[in-house]
Amino acid sequence: MKRAVIIMLVAMLSLTASAWAQYSDPLLGPHNVAEKGCRACHAPHNGAVMNGGTDKSTGEVYLWGRDFKAATYYTFGGGSFTTVANPTETDPVVHTQMCMSCHDGGISDATMSSDDKLPNDGYSLQNDHPVHIVYAPATTSRPYNWNITITSGRASFVNTDWVGGHPARLYVDAAGTSAYVECSTCHNPHSFNRAVVKIAGVNTVKTSSSFVRGWYDPADGKSKADYCRSCHYSKTNVYDGSIK
Repeated sequence: MKRAVIIMLVAMLSLTASAWAQYSDPLLGPHNVAEKGCRACHAPHNGAVMNGGTDKSTGEVYLWGRDFKAATYYTFGGGSFTTVANPTETDPVVHTQMCMSCHDGGISDATMSSDDKLPNDGYSLQNDHPVHIVYAPATTSRPYNWNITITSGRASFVNTDWVGGHPARLYVDAAGTSAYVECSTCHNPHSFNRAVVKIAGVNTVKTSSSFVRGWYDPADGKSKADYCRSCHYSKTNVYDGSIK
């Protein structure tokens, strides 16, 4: 009997240790690819060549350590966008392109795009949230978004007291006139399960998951709904006139 109990305890401890060891760096989580830490995505020297790529110049954009590719992506609702092999930091789409340099089925098992080629050698994002789309300020004729302002190349939400905050990061184009939704609008690749959210002017650390940029607790369905509502104003009870 004692032997059985000891074996069971050893097994439980092993499982617990495995669970803790799943991600050796809890902030990077699965982005700590091959235990490379930050070098899994960024290269302190020589751009993509650092990670077995071919283009040193990729390191000139956010010290990116993966090859960029010129491609066409087809998105939800029938839209599409194209990327180039030599993007600039001022082009909002680079914040999607960096993610897709792994999540296009070429490197990561967690793909956002099918390996199957589409017309014009494109990739399908048709079953994912649309990216590289404009998040327009609210207007009388189009009141579906929260109101935003663009000042000195930065987009900010006017509302400050929404219960879930407005953690989404919008990316302004080089002209300083339009704010775009990209992959890292919703995801912070550097923080797997925690998010700093500003609510009513106060920064608060909240539980999150899957690199979601805001309060997105797997055990709290309302937090997950309110995170989506932090961009989708028309889905809130503020919009329909009830008390939030």
